[in-house]
Amino acid sequence: MTIMKKMSFQLQKMQDLGFLGKGGTALDLGCGEGNDTLALAELGYSVDAVDVKTEALAAKLHENSGGWNITLYEQSVADFPFGSNRYDIIIASNVLSFLENKEYSIKIIHRMADSMAVGGYMYFTLFGPKDEWVKNSKMSFFTYEEANNLIDLLRLHCVYRSTEEGLGKMMNGNIKYWHIHRFLLEKQVSQAKSFCSS
Repeated sequence: MTIMKKMSFQLQKMQDLGFLGKGGTALDLGCGEGNDTLALAELGYSVDAVDVKTEALAAKLHENSGGWNITLYEQSVADFPFGSNRYDIIIASNVLSFLENKEYSIKIIHRMADSMAVGGYMYFTLFGPKDEWVKNSKMSFFTYEEANNLIDLLRLHCVYRSTEEGLGKMMNGNIKYWHIHRFLLEKQVSQAKSFCSS
């Protein structure tokens, strides 16, 4: 079975920009059912997949023994031992806003940045204040300005950024109103002050 047909927005964006296919190490935070994990593995990456529940991905791996190099970590993103200069690709799609507060989300983003290898890429999303879930006190929401200020503090090269809102599907198929900020960052040798194209 070819996994690539299920490539997500973030991987498609990286592929379109020529950032994928070089192999190396990857980290999929909040991997869920593992579509990104499997796509990265199919591209030749050694992938660490992290989620509080990994049964769905484990079942897919059992069904499709493709000889992929995937390590499952059944734990919270907050408890994962990131390490330094380790990953060529890091993905945290729709997971960081589920951390307990903004400060903790920011701390994890800094740990992700430290864990990027030089020449590596990091894609993550944050939910905005117009998101339907904004009243959930166990989640964090960022204005686009707050998110961009955070990017400047990271001092990484910002390849792509956007803010989007509108109705869309959740994983269970139900419809909700989304407000999402998307960022794709690169760790360059100089780590010059960031700039983005939208």
